Amino acid sequence: MLLNKHRFALLVALATVSLPLAAQAQRVSPLRDYFIIDKYEPLAPCNDSADCKAHADTATVNNFIAYLGVGMYLPTKFTYKTPR
Repeated sequence: MLLNKHRFALLVALATVSLPLAAQAQRVSPLRDYFIIDKYEPLAPCNDSADCKAHADTATVNNFIAYLGVGMYLPTKFTYKTPR
């Protein structure tokens, strides 16, 4: 019974240490750049879906996205320290 308590404590300690490390490793750049070749349906009405697909215009699309985030700590009177 005592051995199982030690194993559980070790498991909790490993999970506590490894989860923040895994989250840190998965951080990605806030910039995204997608290059897509897309087909657009014609503006004129079509008889059926096969007709629309046959007359679709092909275009290349470059989609550039930049993410920006703002964080705020509450309560504001408390002194927060970030781990290094």
